[in-house]
Amino acid sequence: MSGLVGHLDGYLAVRRALGFGLARDEKLLRQFCGWLAARGKESFTAADAVAWAQMPQGAPSWHAWRLSVARSFARYLVGVGWQADLVPAGLLRGGASRAVPFIYTDAEIEALMEACGAVFRDELRRLSMRALIGLLAVTGARVGEAIALDAADFDAAAGTVSLRTSKSGGGRKLPLHPTSTAALEDYLADTSAITGRRRRPDESLFLSAAATRPIYCNVQNGFHKLTLACGIAPRGGAKPRLHDLRHAMATKTIVRAYQAGEDPGHALAVLSAWLGHAAPAHTYWYVDQSQELLAEAVAKLENPSPRHASALLPERGRRRP
Repeated sequence: MSGLVGHLDGYLAVRRALGFGLARDEKLLRQFCGWLAARGKESFTAADAVAWAQMPQGAPSWHAWRLSVARSFARYLVGVGWQADLVPAGLLRGGASRAVPFIYTDAEIEALMEACGAVFRDELRRLSMRALIGLLAVTGARVGEAIALDAADFDAAAGTVSLRTSKSGGGRKLPLHPTSTAALEDYLADTSAITGRRRRPDESLFLSAAATRPIYCNVQNGFHKLTLACGIAPRGGAKPRLHDLRHAMATKTIVRAYQAGEDPGHALAVLSAWLGHAAPAHTYWYVDQSQELLAEAVAKLENPSPRHASALLPERGRRRP
């Protein structure tokens, strides 16, 4: 392997073998390598990395993120013997803190779905937003995973949905409750009646107003309109976000495990696989700020009960998307 770009390919291959997606990292690092090449450099110093990280306009958190990507690549280069500087941590401050998750109640989720009929004029968008919110609420899928679904990824006969993309690189197949399966079948039938034809297997499961795959920002903006229409306001330092449907599903799942006297550690491990996390440690953050979960944990400590080995997640999915 020769040249900086060759080492970049090796770095990406190694980290992807460990389960990382790195789509954004790859884009940034190829830009970084191009920036260095334009300056006749086949390696870089910490000063080079800082200069590149601060090039675009943006928040300090964005500059800190860019530098962190370059820092990780620098560690790899030093490890394989390429002449490069280690980039010390803390050179750029401003790393973004995690947003406080907004845990939707079941009533709020139902209200958001019902409000689609009043908020959206276009029938395709109305049906799609309702079905999408329902699917996110019962599966905890990432928004990007859901809008990337093709019609073939939904298996009505098996009652499953296959998520092909995730941050950790691998896909996963999730079982749906029969009511959710029936609701998605109804959605496909209703939208096919509007478009005048059945969806091809390689076409998007969810449709925009133009009968194409939805764009993330449009979905996000539409969801914001729904929260305003439903009067769902920030509480406890948390703002209602589309992604928090995932947080709500995760938190409620662990709360049910506590209430059923199940082993929380086992529940967390199963939930981690369900959500598509590379490790349970990434799942812990989803639930560690929930007041409801804290109360259940305290109650369990005060009144310990035997562990149960019953399955946790097959009971998910009772809400119709």
